Amino acid sequence: KTGTVGYDEDQNRAVWSVAYTPSLTMICWMGFDRTDEEHALPDTATGGKQPSELLCAFLERLQPAHSEFVPPQSGLVTASIDRLSLELPGEPMLAGPYTLQENIVTEWFL
Repeated sequence: KTGTVGYDEDQNRAVWSVAYTPSLTMICWMGFDRTDEEHALPDTATGGKQPSELLCAFLERLQPAHSEFVPPQSGLVTASIDRLSLELPGEPMLAGPYTLQENIVTEWFL
């Protein structure tokens, strides 16, 4: 998850990113405690850029390469979703027999 808090047209107040692996959760926040024209981030700084890149670098070094998320043994089900339906307004649609394989994604639900 990422976020960018604007300040004015050319600057941002703060940027942040949260990332997790099966064994680690990390948060990176960048900004100033008190923002003014001299203490702000450039508008090119976004949550999806600098803090995400920093988290990625940390996690690559700290996380074993082959760790996997283990789903809970109960309470969750999977469903095959038509990926293209996620781009449309409304509810996602289940994948059907004519859904192209490259457009099928598996999602978890309670």
